[in-house]
Amino acid sequence: MGGAGILGADLGWVTMIGLPVCLVLAVVSHFFSKWLNRKDFTMLPTTAKSFAEFGTEKADAVVADADADAEGDGTSGASGAFGTATKTRTVAPPSAGMVMTLIVTPLIMIALGTIGATLLPAGDPIRNVLAFIGAPLFALLVTVLLASFFLGIRRGWSASQLGDVVEAALPPVAVVILVTGGGGAFARVLTESGIGAALSETLLATGMPLMLMAYLISLALRAAQGSATVAILTTAGLLSASILGGGYSTIQVALLALAIAFGALGLSHVNDSGFWVVTRYLGLGVADGLRTWTVLTTVLGLVGFLLCYVVWLVAGVA
Repeated sequence: MGGAGILGADLGWVTMIGLPVCLVLAVVSHFFSKWLNRKDFTMLPTTAKSFAEFGTEKADAVVADADADAEGDGTSGASGAFGTATKTRTVAPPSAGMVMTLIVTPLIMIALGTIGATLLPAGDPIRNVLAFIGAPLFALLVTVLLASFFLGIRRGWSASQLGDVVEAALPPVAVVILVTGGGGAFARVLTESGIGAALSETLLATGMPLMLMAYLISLALRAAQGSATVAILTTAGLLSASILGGGYSTIQVALLALAIAFGALGLSHVNDSGFWVVTRYLGLGVADGLRTWTVLTTVLGLVGFLLCYVVWLVAGVA
């Protein structure tokens, strides 16, 4: 969203083009990951122990509590176990349909706003309504409220529990906002100082296609400093003058934003916090993480860019 905002890209078109591309990438990811998994990877000892013991401690505690209840109140072990099981029961996770509904809802709302702006004339009341519904902040607010109801209140959560979950979500969001703001400020400095325009003009003078340039600059920044967010915002800032003044169509600007995003997807390695989340959670060593996660993200970013480039060529011909 930050990159699209800098470039003036229509978020609806970014979504409507990006989703089909990402569906293809899901298939590519599945089969490419199977190919990577032709080799067995040794799990780190601490992670392997955690996986092996998962659920064991809880089960032992239940049995111990059941025995204590049976001895303490004179009831049978079965009765005590039943009582303990009732106390420690867990709520079933939400269905796949519910999760997908919450994911798709804001996308559909944003797409409705884009469709209205594309098909209906300015000043049309229906277009204005769809524009309000499709505003990204409003769409996300509606989704948060729906998630709070269906995943919380409807499942028996109290207001206190719901507040605790929302409060726990704030620190990670704050980090994202901080990084986004820092990246945006850095990109703005490059733009206002004239460095961005000079760099983009120099690169354009090489005759390199703008789509390819957007992808490569973003990929290089991602590899250099690790943050995909900073890579997207900085690249968008560097190329904004060329893109905004280049007379590109709405679809082409959306494709340029996606090219930047797919460049920032690749080369996730040791300077990326996501690399450590994946490798440590799965128990992979650094070398195995580079052989798997880094390669996978780079391949997906490249395939995503190539698919967008095909659309770019078709849009240019049309």
